[in-house]
Amino acid sequence: MTKFLIFSLFVALNVLAETSWKTQVQNLLPPPLSQLQPQKTTLTEIEKLLGKAHLVEGKDYYWEREGLKYALKLSVNEKKILTTLHYTFPNEKPALDKLKTKIPVSKMRPYPTHGKAAGRFLLYKENNAELIIDPVSKTIHSVQLP
Repeated sequence: MTKFLIFSLFVALNVLAETSWKTQVQNLLPPPLSQLQPQKTTLTEIEKLLGKAHLVEGKDYYWEREGLKYALKLSVNEKKILTTLHYTFPNEKPALDKLKTKIPVSKMRPYPTHGKAAGRFLLYKENNAELIIDPVSKTIHSVQLP
């Protein structure tokens, strides 16, 4: 019985560890954005879900969301496959406590570094992914997923 409990705990901890903050944030994105999968979704599929982009600059496509101009930026490669999703939550920003994964505060940096809003947010980078949080309201401001 004890061996079974230890094994169950081991499996549960591994499953929790597998669920990264990136996966959790992607699940917080509003539909249909939560359906987009970097490295898999094509530009044609994106345009079926979102319509034509409001602005195109090279390989970057921008959409307005809930009145916020260019809240969504999607980058594609030469094969028109989604490589990066950057989304700024326009109105209802998800609470930071919805993330079950602890983000190490020691790895966060003030963001932006210049201008009158310097240091207003905190930026956490992991590989090519970015999470920008609002420490005052304890919400997720924006996210970039590779």
